Amino acid sequence: QSVAIELSSLTFGYPGGRRLYNRAHLLIPANSVTIIGGESGSGKSTLINLLLRLYAPQEGVISIGGIDIRRISRTELRRKVGVVTQNHFIFQETLRDNLLIAQPDASDQQILQALERAQLKEFLARLPQGIETVMDPRGIGASTGERQRICIARLLLRESPIMVLDEPWSNLDDRARKLLAEVINACKSTATILILTHERHPALAVDRLY
Repeated sequence: QSVAIELSSLTFGYPGGRRLYNRAHLLIPANSVTIIGGESGSGKSTLINLLLRLYAPQEGVISIGGIDIRRISRTELRRKVGVVTQNHFIFQETLRDNLLIAQPDASDQQILQALERAQLKEFLARLPQGIETVMDPRGIGASTGERQRICIARLLLRESPIMVLDEPWSNLDDRARKLLAEVINACKSTATILILTHERHPALAVDRLY
């Protein structure tokens, strides 16, 4: 189920560099869309690495659902915290197999539901063999927005209670941006949504902005 993320007195900076977080306090509520804004280099993507325990804070605590993440294994964190980066990784496998990466025992019905929730019904209808169509890893046959929503469908299939999107609006046209905003708005009924970006779309129902 969706859970809140809280940063308490978080301090972090790379060796030899300035502090990116200086005793920061942030609350990212459950079942919400929270944006953390800022230009490149301001520490947005660093927060993903801190959430996944790839880096450790110099001071302070990050908690998920009231539990200090140092008490949660990295494997479990990566199951609970689903991340969609700016690089939308599509493998030279069928669309089904591209989604089963997230949840190997998912049924075809669950796959189709995840694709529909990710606004990929039209995309699926274009594919000659449906979910059995082999995808091109270079992105041929799928737009940037469609590849991004395939990555979101993976998180929906896995039922990730926390979804993090890093600069999700990059290289999307207006229609793709609107579709993405609609998908995100619908996802917050079951997940905590954290978006790291220097821009936002007017159709996005933002609950909190830092």
